[in-house]
Amino acid sequence: MMSTSAKHALAALFIHSAPHQAKQYSFVDRIYRCLQASKDETSKYAVNNTIMNTTFMSMSTLRTEG
Repeated sequence: MMSTSAKHALAALFIHSAPHQAKQYSFVDRIYRCLQASKDETSKYAVNNTIMNTTFMSMSTLRTEG
């Protein structure tokens, strides 16, 4: 599992690398909403899966648009 600080660092990286892309703000917003929703270990596992899937999709978008 990624630590919370790793998730924040990943979010900051996306904001820094492509601040002009609205999709990146959507990605970061989804991370923070997921982090706020994670109260127990089961939901934290689901949150990590959601974040990793979103990260993969965002990176694919950056590759195709970049």
